[in-house]
Amino acid sequence: MTELEKKIAGDWYDLRQSLDDRFKSEELLDLDEIGLGELVQGLRLSVERGTVELKRKTLNGILAFVDSQQFDARSFRDISSHVRELQKSIYLVILQRSYCLGSLAPKKAASSSEPSTVEDAVRQMEVNAIIAKIQERVAKDPNLRNAPPVKNILFQVDRYRRELQNMKELAPNIPKEKSAAFRSNFKATFDEISRKIQENYVALLREEQVDEKPVVRKSMFLRFDLRPLGPFFATQAQELSRIRSILAFAEKERFKTREILSGILSRRDSSVTLIERELKEYERIWFGHGDELAREFAAEIAEHLGRKSSPGTEDEEQWV
Repeated sequence: MTELEKKIAGDWYDLRQSLDDRFKSEELLDLDEIGLGELVQGLRLSVERGTVELKRKTLNGILAFVDSQQFDARSFRDISSHVRELQKSIYLVILQRSYCLGSLAPKKAASSSEPSTVEDAVRQMEVNAIIAKIQERVAKDPNLRNAPPVKNILFQVDRYRRELQNMKELAPNIPKEKSAAFRSNFKATFDEISRKIQENYVALLREEQVDEKPVVRKSMFLRFDLRPLGPFFATQAQELSRIRSILAFAEKERFKTREILSGILSRRDSSVTLIERELKEYERIWFGHGDELAREFAAEIAEHLGRKSSPGTEDEEQWV
C-alpha cells in the first residue's frame, strides 16, 4: 500500500468512526464558526437544487483546478481552499445522514401551528424557497421582472451575493479576537436582506390580490421515510473524503503533484455521478420532486446551523 493509499484509508477510517457523532466530525473536519457560517450561506444561495447544487459547485471547482495542471506556489494555496470547501461538503453529508437516521430532528417537526395571515405564512417560508418561486415565475413570465416587488427581491439577492463575496474576501484577514464582531456585522446585513425579501413577497401577493395563504406544507422529514438514504450518504461521504485526502497529500508532498492529483481525474465520472445520483434518490422518495427535496434539505440544515451558531435566536427566521 502506497503512502497515499494509507492516507486515504486512514482519513476515511477516522471519519467513519465519527459519522454518528456530528460534534466529533465537526472537530475532525476542523470547522470553525466562520466555516460553518460559510456553509450556511452556501446553502442559502443554492436556490435551485439545494444540497446537490452546492456539492456540485464544490466538485466542479476542484475538477477545474486539477484540469488546469498548473501547480505553482499560488496553486498550492488554492489546494487549501479546495480542501476547506470539501470539509464543509463532507460535514453537510454527515448532517444529511443524521437527519435520515433520526439522530437530528427538524425544528419544523415540533410545530403544527397554522399561519393565520399571509404575513405569518411568508415568515414561515424559507427565503430560498421564496427566491425559487420568484425565479420560476419570472422564467414563465419575463414581464414579471418589471413588478416593483420582484425588482426589489432580485436586487436584494444581488446584494446578498455581493455581501457574501465581500465577507469571503475579508474573512481570512480578520484577527481571531475580532471574528465574532465581524460575523455579527454581516449577520445584521443578511437579516435585513432576508426581511426585505419577505416584505416584498408579501407586497407581491397583495398586488395580485392573492387572498389564500401560501401553502406551508409539513416538513419532508414527517412526510417521508428517509432512512433508506443513510447508506447512500455514507458512500457519498467516503468519496468526498477520498478526494480531500488526495488534495491534502499533494499539498504536503509538493512532489509529483500531477501524478498524485491524477487520482481525482481517474474517477471523475464516478464522483460526478455520485453527486447527481442524490437527485435520483430523492425522486425515488417523491417522484417528480427531487429538486424540491434537495432544496428542503438545504433549508433545514441551514436553519439548524444558523441556530447552532446564534444561540438564543432559535425562534427567529435566519438567512446567514
